[in-house]
Amino acid sequence: MDDPGCSSASDDYESDTPSNPDEVFFDVFEEGFTWTVSGTGSPWGIRTDHVLDGSFSAGVKKTGARKPSFMEHAIDLSVYSVATFEYARKLVGLDTADDFSAEYLDGGWHSVETLGKGRENGGFVIKSFNIPTTVTAIRFMCEAGAVSEGCWVDNVRIVAE
Repeated sequence: MDDPGCSSASDDYESDTPSNPDEVFFDVFEEGFTWTVSGTGSPWGIRTDHVLDGSFSAGVKKTGARKPSFMEHAIDLSVYSVATFEYARKLVGLDTADDFSAEYLDGGWHSVETLGKGRENGGFVIKSFNIPTTVTAIRFMCEAGAVSEGCWVDNVRIVAE
């Protein structure tokens, strides 16, 4: 707390100026679905079967074998110098032929997280990644072959300063 930029005992921001990041984007899927969907598999959409907070999340089940499904959202970070991409994800039943990824667009698509080949988690896992401020979009991909397999995301957030 002797650090002039420190706001609490748990503040680990290493600057003498207090950090007040802007919430550039936040979607908890409670007010509809504003994402662009694409791919050859079943499309992502609003779901109620696996939710972290509130009543809704975004998800997709059984996209089909070797049929990825994408959901994408445009982002403008051009006035910022640092940014963080955060989300909660839940993967159910993914086996050796299935995949999940979270990516950002910066001249090309870059993955912050790629999981598959038997990956599953029992509940939502919260993830956070630093991303460049030249990013123009974020997206999630799921490829799940069986009816019991799927991917869900909730609390998607971009903060920047």
